[in-house]
Amino acid sequence: MPTDTSSPAVFESAKEANTAFKAAVADVQSELWTEEWRVGVYGDMPSACGADQYRFELSRDLPVEDGWRFPADPATMREDLASWMESNGYTDVTGLSYEGDVDTLTLTARNVDAGIDELTVQFHPGEVQDGISLSAKSVCEPGDVDALSEEIYPGLYEDSSREWPLPETERPDATPVFGFTADGEPR
Repeated sequence: MPTDTSSPAVFESAKEANTAFKAAVADVQSELWTEEWRVGVYGDMPSACGADQYRFELSRDLPVEDGWRFPADPATMREDLASWMESNGYTDVTGLSYEGDVDTLTLTARNVDAGIDELTVQFHPGEVQDGISLSAKSVCEPGDVDALSEEIYPGLYEDSSREWPLPETERPDATPVFGFTADGEPR
């Protein structure tokens, strides 16, 4: 936690927290699929998390291409991922199944040491294609969410219609973006 509350110190602390959070989530993704994932919520825009705190949230999905199928039985994939998580510092690892016609299998966990407060992975078997949904929330960090948002996305509040060139798909081993310069270049 930064003791200096100036924008550059909070920005650098947020960048470090975001990098660690995304790296931990990418490790989970890699256990399931090492190729491209579709980006839902990119994960570098902070959201409020209590008084004078922020967190990051992200989501990734498969398939990227039509007709994608699980590389293994989804129940086995969930079991293997749960074992991997338990061996890699995750706690509260819980598998959920649903009754009736719902085939989705869910796995939830957390790893606060890696910056992950909540992680949910859902396996969606389908007739035409299968799918995996992953969502995560980071632990809360100290800092002003509005000031940090403006630092990460300069001019955000002056021109809310501005589009930022975030990737639509991303591999788990890609170097993640953390905001943009005032000129719109990824950082």
